[in-house]
Amino acid sequence: MQRPSGPSWPIYYFDIVHDYPGMGGVVEFSRILFRQLAAHYQQRLVSVRAFTAALGCAHDDMLYLDRERKVAEILAGIEPNAVFFFPNFQSPVARQPNAAGPAIINVIHDLQFAFLPDLFSPERRSWLHQTFAETKRNADRIVFISRSTKQDFIDLFGKPRRCSVIYNPIETHPVADLSDAATNEAPFLLASFHHHPHKNFPALLELFAALLALKPDVRLVVTGHGQERLAENLATLPDVVRSAIRHLGYVSRGELDALYRRADAFITVSRFEGFNMSAAEAACHGTPLILSDLPVHRELFGPDACLVDLTDSSARSAERVAAYLESRPRRTNWRFRSQCEPSSVRESYVRVIDACRPAAR
Repeated sequence: MQRPSGPSWPIYYFDIVHDYPGMGGVVEFSRILFRQLAAHYQQRLVSVRAFTAALGCAHDDMLYLDRERKVAEILAGIEPNAVFFFPNFQSPVARQPNAAGPAIINVIHDLQFAFLPDLFSPERRSWLHQTFAETKRNADRIVFISRSTKQDFIDLFGKPRRCSVIYNPIETHPVADLSDAATNEAPFLLASFHHHPHKNFPALLELFAALLALKPDVRLVVTGHGQERLAENLATLPDVVRSAIRHLGYVSRGELDALYRRADAFITVSRFEGFNMSAAEAACHGTPLILSDLPVHRELFGPDACLVDLTDSSARSAERVAAYLESRPRRTNWRFRSQCEPSSVRESYVRVIDACRPAAR
């Protein structure tokens, strides 16, 4: 393997996760942050994916975290004076008692396994618990993407050695003036996220069916991967409900931004979130929000959003949502929009990385 030229403390960015797009929001976060950090550090920032073949780790059938662990262990022996940046929770390189070896930074997005145990096997939960505990031992600094995630981690594992809270970078693009056709279209709610179990699609469709009975003109537009699973959910609904739902699949960034701008509200009743990138994108466009009542939703969006209690019946939740829509919620400037500007997020991460370089430890 040819070592990169440049400073004596390169920053190895473990972008291996980019080869696994099914992981959703973590991949989007990592791609945006990598571009931002590359603009600042230039050749000092090294893509680990670029070295996987040279290290004998470019196996298509290798699980993401297994591949990441193998690469990290090899690189630690080659580059002991580097910074290892993991955009996800695994920190597989043991921390040396004398602080020798690479400086390690981890980003922790959520601890879903501990709060939705029904979605994980006992073996998987046990493995994840051990891996998060390992990260607490190994990482020189942990970055949490929300205060809620930080508190969840502390409650389960205790306070890390050093930690920060940095909200996720949110990319949006200007949207041209809406056409007359767009402004005159039927009112619709936008659900923009992939069909993962914690997103709670069956409950979303049940809520929408109850809302449609109260507001027959409302429509639901769904984007994201998972059309086959959504079709299974739709098959259980009456024809009148199915005809009011449109699934667009994966859409381009520009089309998605236009949908955010045209929607009467963004809606999700997810069971757990560490940040919620889709809701933040909607908030950056000023789109009214209908969200499940979760700690992180209260933290980030609480003052302006309609929060739905997941323990309520769909009929009662629909009444709450209908009243919110009848009040004609206005588009607002999200209070965390400037903090989530990619350039602002980059500056926050640069401070973290520079404080962790080997000479600063």
